[in-house]
Amino acid sequence: ESTVNARAERVAPHAGIVYVNTGFISAVRLLALYAASGAATYLQNPALGHDYDAAELRRVVEHTVIGVVVGADVRTEACLWLMQGPRDRFRRELIECAMQFVIAHEYGHLLTAAEIRCLSLDLRPHLQPLSESQVLTSQFVEIDADQTAFDILFADHQRASPEHLIMVGVGAGL
Repeated sequence: ESTVNARAERVAPHAGIVYVNTGFISAVRLLALYAASGAATYLQNPALGHDYDAAELRRVVEHTVIGVVVGADVRTEACLWLMQGPRDRFRRELIECAMQFVIAHEYGHLLTAAEIRCLSLDLRPHLQPLSESQVLTSQFVEIDADQTAFDILFADHQRASPEHLIMVGVGAGL
């Protein structure tokens, strides 16, 4: 599915399915590219950054973000060829971190929410102001799923390697 979304759907009282749309994966790839570029600048380590002109990278990311807002299919609109190059390993590690957190977050919805519906993310309605009640309800549900994701990913934190702990933090950040 082209929507930029991951979601959980309860299919029975004690069973559910986690979906990660390919549109979401495409958007995460670009987000990882942008994050890697920022990390390279911040850490003054060009080995982490992008392999293409920074202006081109910015143009593609901005085009994709606007596409998400207007409902374009980011799988066909985004220039993901920007992901190729010698620094691709770092970007792929960022993507893996993000996807692990997203899956744990969606699983968290299945564990914590009384009722799970299959919803697609459409950012257009959110361009209008939300009521305070809508914001608080949404924040509570999402923070609850985030906390559950951390509980899952840090379940064996005393024996986890520092790399795993960093992975969880980076994944949550993306």
